[in-house]
Amino acid sequence: MFSDIAQNERPKIGKPRRSYDAEFKQEVIRMLVAGRSVRETSEAFGITENVLYRWRRIATKRQNRIAAKVATIKQLS
Repeated sequence: MFSDIAQNERPKIGKPRRSYDAEFKQEVIRMLVAGRSVRETSEAFGITENVLYRWRRIATKRQNRIAAKVATIKQLS
């Protein structure tokens, strides 16, 4: 079907990926941390639950790294 079209010229199928700025992600993560359910947040903003779980996981890892660095600095002081 696409034999005469170059690989990078094939038409995209499906919805285009949406992107969100860092401030929006932080606000959504704050809602999740405050106790709002992933399902409720997903439905309210139209973002899949998997994306919300990923954002929360990444934010938690980042926070843990910061906390570890602060602890190391305090130990060295």
